[in-house]
Amino acid sequence: MMDIAVERNAYGRQVDSRVVALEPEAEFARRTGPGKLEAVFIRAPIIREVRDGVRVLAEYEGDPLLIEQGGHLLCIGNSCRSQMAEGSRARTGRTA
Repeated sequence: MMDIAVERNAYGRQVDSRVVALEPEAEFARRTGPGKLEAVFIRAPIIREVRDGVRVLAEYEGDPLLIEQGGHLLCIGNSCRSQMAEGSRARTGRTA
């Protein structure tokens, strides 16, 4: 469990689906390699609040998208699914 609050389907309906390139935080890029992170939005929720102990590793339009707490890494909703986006950087960024 992560200490966050989310809003369901906040990026819009199915017709609002999109792919964007995000610049991850330096810490995530250091662990996974340089370059942008591809994110796919298909009715994805928005992280509205992160609480103590949650680190934001990438944002989209000012909202947290990729977060880490303890040894857990979360890319919200469908936004970083490796089946939808090229590569699997979100999977390899996890720390033990």
